[in-house]
Amino acid sequence: SLSGNANIKEELDSKAATETMLSGAVAGDFTFPDYAPDEYFGVIALSSSIIGVKSNAGDTTLTIELDETNLEDTADMVFQDIKAVKFNANNKLYIVDDTLIHKFDIDPVLTSNRAISSLGRFLVKSIGGKSNDIYDKERFNIPVDIAVGNNGLIYVLDQGDQGFKQYDTNLNWIQTVACKNIFTTELSGSSAVAIDIDRTTDYVYILSDTGIILEYTDKFIFNKAVKINDPIAATESFKNISFSNKTSTVVYLQSTHSVYKKYVSKLDNSIGAFRMSDNNISNETFTFCS
Repeated sequence: SLSGNANIKEELDSKAATETMLSGAVAGDFTFPDYAPDEYFGVIALSSSIIGVKSNAGDTTLTIELDETNLEDTADMVFQDIKAVKFNANNKLYIVDDTLIHKFDIDPVLTSNRAISSLGRFLVKSIGGKSNDIYDKERFNIPVDIAVGNNGLIYVLDQGDQGFKQYDTNLNWIQTVACKNIFTTELSGSSAVAIDIDRTTDYVYILSDTGIILEYTDKFIFNKAVKINDPIAATESFKNISFSNKTSTVVYLQSTHSVYKKYVSKLDNSIGAFRMSDNNISNETFTFCS
């Protein structure tokens, strides 16, 4: 809320504000630190900056912990075009920024120890740069999403080169999976926009903007393509796929209009949906689900 203490809905309804500090958010993720199980910490990204928020699980307000256009002590690295952010199980933060992938250690922010946070840099490692070759191990064409799988392995979806790459927790390359033939055949001209990993099977799931889901086995063998049967709006575009952290059999799809809840075993039909148009929300889009 702009005022810091007023109800955000009341502010917007009264026309006192036309936007909030989070307007223009493009991505985000949240984590519950092991050493503070009742607190959660979230990183919400605008295109060229990130905002860190912390709160107690039962609170109705947030504390801004971080508001940065870069995470360096010096200005030699600034964000250009953030597309995705993800925490791993150890609360390390991965950010897709333009054609770069960054790994950050933001434990000092999580602990709120200002003495610690004043020391050194947050950045652990960066890889990336422009490449039109899917087999370039550390560079990308149009990376659009990042996923964290079991054992902390990192998966980067490259929309431009039509494939994905697997890395270890320190962004050391492990494997490249070229998907051009499958994307051409199964996506019917639509674009791959999101990737996530089944927590139980290690299967890889890729979502297109038209709602087609591609399933790859844990050996990266293409298994099937599923087109969802949910009624969708003419202008509706899909943006994210996210496996539940609580129920291993559940996956969520997020579009510009709705969030759909599905069983992994039956992706074509939903078991629940939140539709903005049914909840008096218009001219807005969901940006991320976590």
